[in-house]
Amino acid sequence: MTDRGQTLIDYAVGVGLFLVAVAVVFSFVPGMLDPFSAEQEHVQLADRTASQLSEHSLAKPGEPFVLDAACTDDFFDEDGSTGACAFPFTQDGSNLTAAIGANYLTRLNVTIAEADGTPVDRGVRLTAGDDPGDVSGSVTSARRAVHYRDRTYQLVVRVW
Repeated sequence: MTDRGQTLIDYAVGVGLFLVAVAVVFSFVPGMLDPFSAEQEHVQLADRTASQLSEHSLAKPGEPFVLDAACTDDFFDEDGSTGACAFPFTQDGSNLTAAIGANYLTRLNVTIAEADGTPVDRGVRLTAGDDPGDVSGSVTSARRAVHYRDRTYQLVVRVW
């Protein structure tokens, strides 16, 4: 008789441990899959685009984060290329996102702004791509401090 007295307690402990294990698995699996979500893709895209523009595409050769004024003005010129630099894209949102390797559903904005976020206007408004003002979802941004026409500004890339 004493051999069977612990059966109910053993069963309850076993079921309890099983339920705890199932709860732990269900709580950790979504966290393990987060790096593959779309928002993580936007973080990487914004960071990669900001680095590419500030260190290579708009920068003076051999001087990262120092923007070539003619290339930068050409990049943000809405009338098309002035011939100062050869860009494989224009400034409308669809062509800009295709050029940086984003899918056609991704929306993008590139702006050179003051430290407080106000866009710079030097005869050419230094913003390209879609307007993020009316976005209802989350917007991912990346910033780089850049030197443009003897002043320091921020290059801001927004992706949503």
